[in-house]
Amino acid sequence: LFYRMFELIVISEADRRCSDIALRNIVSNVDFISATFVISLEIVLNSYGSSDRKFPWILNALGLHSFMVGKVIETIIMHDTGLSRTIIKHLNTIEETMLETMVWAKDSPLFDCVQM
Repeated sequence: LFYRMFELIVISEADRRCSDIALRNIVSNVDFISATFVISLEIVLNSYGSSDRKFPWILNALGLHSFMVGKVIETIIMHDTGLSRTIIKHLNTIEETMLETMVWAKDSPLFDCVQM
């Protein structure tokens, strides 16, 4: 699932006539790759009804911050047209939760972006 999502996004960006440098930046961006992996794993966990591994478990397990994942959710929903309505609702719920509370935590990378 991760590789399929990653491939869909890269192909779509290449079709949009992104420069080679921009495409290389996307492909080599560790935050983007990690966030795509988190969303892929969250889809699998939700699809199989894992009750003990609810979001934000995956963020804590991988040591990621929600800000990075939130930036990728819409991209994945936009590019992966094969996602079920249930999965899209689940991802939107995660995004809302992150925007309401998690992104505003003291250690959020959001504040680094704002200060620049």
